[in-house]
Amino acid sequence: MTGPLRISIALCACDGEKYLPAQLDSIRGQTPPPGEIVICDDASGDGTVAIVERFLRDAPFPVRAVRNARRLGVAKNFEQAIGLCAGDVVALSDQDDVWLPGKLARIGALFSGDPALGAVFTDGEVVDESLRPLGYRLWQAHRPNRYQRKRLRQGDAFGALLSRNLATGATMAFRSRYRPLVLPIPDAWVHDGWIALLIAAVSKVEAVPESLILYRRHEAQQIGADRKGHSERIAIAKSTGTGEYRRMEEQYRAALDRLRSRGGLSPAIERELEGKIAHLALRAQRGGGAGPFSVATELVAGRYRRYSDGWKSAMKDLLMPGRSGG
Repeated sequence: MTGPLRISIALCACDGEKYLPAQLDSIRGQTPPPGEIVICDDASGDGTVAIVERFLRDAPFPVRAVRNARRLGVAKNFEQAIGLCAGDVVALSDQDDVWLPGKLARIGALFSGDPALGAVFTDGEVVDESLRPLGYRLWQAHRPNRYQRKRLRQGDAFGALLSRNLATGATMAFRSRYRPLVLPIPDAWVHDGWIALLIAAVSKVEAVPESLILYRRHEAQQIGADRKGHSERIAIAKSTGTGEYRRMEEQYRAALDRLRSRGGLSPAIERELEGKIAHLALRAQRGGGAGPFSVATELVAGRYRRYSDGWKSAMKDLLMPGRSGG
């Protein structure tokens, strides 16, 4: 790549007047500054648009602001913002976080230093609405299992992400040349999981164990990073039924279809996605015939480890059969 790397920021806002000024200030303070920021407001009903307009007038770098006439939702609004970015790298931004000084410099150095790098995601400090630390980080909230941690240490981000998404969109950045691959974003997917998985299937993705943002937790948040206790995790497991596994099966079919349509898909990656889909189809049969033998077969073959949460998922399927709810 010739010349300095140009980083675009895709920021999505919706009724964000309470927190957006702090995030915009943290972006304004980045050194070096971004090449541009694209702000897409999702039909806010508060003072968000006025805040964006003030920022647009005095920002020290190019700003493009779009106001949606009707609400698109988080994933589709990010789809729009990503599509409008003109930089070499697209960094995603939520409206309610705060970027730590040096975030863009660190991200830029990673991409500039490794032409094979397609995307990165980082850790972040989880804070309350007043930016007070809550005592844990994003990766602690995601609780990667031993298999996922091993895959990440070995540089196999795809293997780690195929089991369960670990990438928080607010920490992600990716090369814009992958935009035709990830856009449009299917309705069934959250944008971060979709983008991370697809780019990891065709390129190097690096998980950076540094907290480069303050990730704000508050009541109005649509997608959060709770550090759930044991009883909460059990309750979620019990509520997961056949319909949820069918939904996930369709998610990964969409990912496989997109990658196949692109061409040049690695046979190994294709087999892994097919294995994930088959595994989810079997788990969906808990209410219609998947018995202990099927679960044991999947466990011995290592598919619970590669495609779910290991023995914990296997025990759930053994102990809670017959559940057909969504």
